[in-house]
Amino acid sequence: MDKHWAKRLKQARIKARMTYEEVSLSTAIPVDVLTLYERRNATPIGDHLHALNRLFNLKEQADYPVDKAQIPHTIADCFKDRFCAEPTPFRVWLKQFARRFTGSFQHSHVVRTTMFLLLAGAGLAYLTDQFVSEIFFMSALTPLLWLLVLYAMTKEDNMGAPGLIYLFVLGGLASIGLVYLFRAITGYPGGLGGDILTGLIEEAAKVIIVYHALKRFKVVTVKGGILVGVAIGAGFDVFETADYGVMVFLEAFDYGDMYGVLIARGMYALAGIGHHFWTGVLAGTLVYIKKTRIPNGQHFRHPVFIQMFLLIALIHAIWNFTVVSIPWMSYGVVLLSLLVFLAFYRVAELEERYNAHTCKLELLGEDSGFFNVTDDKVRYIR
Repeated sequence: MDKHWAKRLKQARIKARMTYEEVSLSTAIPVDVLTLYERRNATPIGDHLHALNRLFNLKEQADYPVDKAQIPHTIADCFKDRFCAEPTPFRVWLKQFARRFTGSFQHSHVVRTTMFLLLAGAGLAYLTDQFVSEIFFMSALTPLLWLLVLYAMTKEDNMGAPGLIYLFVLGGLASIGLVYLFRAITGYPGGLGGDILTGLIEEAAKVIIVYHALKRFKVVTVKGGILVGVAIGAGFDVFETADYGVMVFLEAFDYGDMYGVLIARGMYALAGIGHHFWTGVLAGTLVYIKKTRIPNGQHFRHPVFIQMFLLIALIHAIWNFTVVSIPWMSYGVVLLSLLVFLAFYRVAELEERYNAHTCKLELLGEDSGFFNVTDDKVRYIR
């Protein structure tokens, strides 16, 4: 953290003519903790840092204090229980996630209404022989389902429903446009090499759009980063699936083949394969690897991001290869893709709990299970 942070915080509070009590009411930060911040006896992180930035527009992006021995250097760190002394076992968490996923239909009218409108739109398009509209409605069904459910489970202050729609439509269009631009240069090689090239190009195109979206919306949590990636990936998925559906129909003018492609891709998109999963993991990784939360060009050279990018591109390539050449093996790729996404999302939830607990600086000198304590000073896990 910048050594002048405490001075800027005090100046901003005085300029705003706010007392400690008024700042506390606006940020939910205890008065004694605010005093520690201004005296440089403690450093705000997580939710406290975000709240002070929003109140005083300080635009503070400095690193959190960190135990350098705990900085993630390998992809395995993205899936470790590094934020909690006694985390929920993955099997138990998976059951809880499944209950929340299915419960979103009961508790979120946005999910129910959107799914109803998509199904009704597809049905009306079928009855009126508007096959292009029908393709888009069917293509959007499962990617939008994942996006809306994750939105219902994610609290991101900097992004509401309009921002999510913006990312879904424009992010999807921009990323698929970049892919077409890159393809004009590389062409469409065949075989396994062509599938690997496809994975690298498409993931790179989406990451470029994700990078600008994270900066635009100032996303500060890993779960928020995942949501941004899922929105852009879902938009990409919809346009790509619609493109496949149109091409299959134009090849033989057979509605049966077209429905077969749309239904198959929709089922895979629900089960664990799709750009919404892959881009969500990469976007979350960009937020995860640096304490600043605001990405910059150096993030792309971080070893963890490079490894995660190569893993996602490899899963993408193997899926493209096996679904055509070795169909029975593709089911294993579906399971791997889903497990990677869920394992990373679980760590994002643990990080969210960790940030909430480490902001309670009145617990200094006590071991909360979320941070290590040495000589009455917090030695943060990240």
